[in-house]
Amino acid sequence: MYARRGRSWVALYDPVGPRSAWPDLIRRFVALADAHGGRAAFYQVRPENLPLYLDAGLRLLKLGEEARIPLPQFGLEGSRRANLRYALKRGERDGLAAEVIGPNAAAAILPALNAISDAWLQGRRGREKRFSVASFDAAALNAQSVMLVRQHGRPVAFAAFMTTDLHTEATVGAMRHVPQASPYAMEYLFTKLALHLKAA
Repeated sequence: MYARRGRSWVALYDPVGPRSAWPDLIRRFVALADAHGGRAAFYQVRPENLPLYLDAGLRLLKLGEEARIPLPQFGLEGSRRANLRYALKRGERDGLAAEVIGPNAAAAILPALNAISDAWLQGRRGREKRFSVASFDAAALNAQSVMLVRQHGRPVAFAAFMTTDLHTEATVGAMRHVPQASPYAMEYLFTKLALHLKAA
């Protein structure tokens, strides 16, 4: 999958197809962008494939890392998890409470989710991203589970998530919070979500 962003041509992930064809596919993508006066970029490629991109004349730019939580070992015990225990207790003192809304049940709360998303975007003076960062999409949200956080009964934060059929892995999609929410709202949300997924 690729998209044009101004003068940049951005491909998401490594090429698809036989690995032996990847060097040529990368070079062809770079040439295509160049032929249209643009620059080629590859986003979220695997570290073991970086030499292929360097060989094609590209340079590396680290934008972030993927967070993974091994849920069977996850817990709140010990000094290393003191910050998470504090976030839960502080969140409760700030009036936070979390609930999980299952797939195909989010339609009833979509107006609240949309209001949170709009406030989040306005607070960042940005617009919706649609390439690799999960965007607010009503149909997609309704097909996923959602953890909703309320503060004194008012919806202030959410994260959409999906699990595999065997419930061995989960992935988080769109996540938003209103600027006025407790500063612990997202840490509270993700701690509650990890505990929920571990139990599930």
